[in-house]
Amino acid sequence: MRALGGRRFVFVGVPPVGCLPLVRTLLGTGAETCHENMNSMATSFNRRLGEVVRFLRNQRDIRATFIDVYPIVSMATIDPKNFGKL
Repeated sequence: MRALGGRRFVFVGVPPVGCLPLVRTLLGTGAETCHENMNSMATSFNRRLGEVVRFLRNQRDIRATFIDVYPIVSMATIDPKNFGKL
């Protein structure tokens, strides 16, 4: 992408996939329990993506940002009342 002229990049991490209703239904963890293996893969992916972004920041003429949505979605999953759900 840099060869095509890209200089500014935004990378968005993945949410706690194991807490998504579809995943909980398909993998049978129930409505109240997240699938920890899936969440572990998501945190591993986000950590490695963060490393890539740090590497890109060290490159000349490149601006890169990482948005980690995992903690926000995780907090909303754990305590939805704080996010307007009753």
